[in-house]
Amino acid sequence: MILIADSGSTKTEWVRISQSGQSEAVTTSGLNPLVVDRHSFVSEITSILDNQWLTDGLEAVYFYGAGCLENEQMKVMNWLHELFPSDKIEVHSDLLGACRAVCQTGAGLVGILGTGSNFCHYDGERIVEQIPSLGYLLGDEGSGMSLGRYLLKAYYRGRLPEELEGDFQKSYPEACKIETLYDQIRPNSYLASLVPFLAENKHHVFVQGLLRSAFAQYIDLIHPLTERQEQGVNFVGSVAYYFKEEIADVLHERGFTPGKFVASPLNGLTLYHSTTEK
Repeated sequence: MILIADSGSTKTEWVRISQSGQSEAVTTSGLNPLVVDRHSFVSEITSILDNQWLTDGLEAVYFYGAGCLENEQMKVMNWLHELFPSDKIEVHSDLLGACRAVCQTGAGLVGILGTGSNFCHYDGERIVEQIPSLGYLLGDEGSGMSLGRYLLKAYYRGRLPEELEGDFQKSYPEACKIETLYDQIRPNSYLASLVPFLAENKHHVFVQGLLRSAFAQYIDLIHPLTERQEQGVNFVGSVAYYFKEEIADVLHERGFTPGKFVASPLNGLTLYHSTTEK
């Protein structure tokens, strides 16, 4: 039995795979070590995963997470060792997980567009070049957090068209109070939670402009890597998946080729580890 986790800032998806290839999945909240402490990390897992998940014939644990930078990986590994009896526990960045999911052991250009954002060049084994994410305070261009921030700024500054303003007030009454944002423990996840409104209204001319502006900022940021590669540009994450047409349009305008758009990396990671474990 192997256990794979893909952890973002909003949610963590877990899948366990038996030797016969059968799989079972469950979801917990996000477990970014830059946001949660040990107690929150451990208690969230134990509140959702029962003893069967934690101990039953477990041979290996692979944890891919947002915030799992090199200097954070040992800390997360120690937390996982408190929970799981397996001697083989690996902790990697969510970006490496995205690379393995869409490229397997081949080379490629891979970006993450979920609650946060990231981008790199993968050589089939490791990340060889990367655009620094900088997190939600300084970066995360094109992400769900960024889109939510664009939306709230337009609302508070009176730039949201009247018909959208009314719908937004009905759908997200709490978001119309600016103190709601500043009271959030995880403001990046809160901002990303507003993205469904943009998805529901994505054909509105104002929303189209907002989306194109946000994705153009992201594509222009990753330009130094894309211009040196002839491969398609692949994406993982809910934002990338639900706005793949808008992202593809911006890529085409800048002379780049869209590749795969995958909402979750878990299926690809399941294939990767099922293959490499043999």
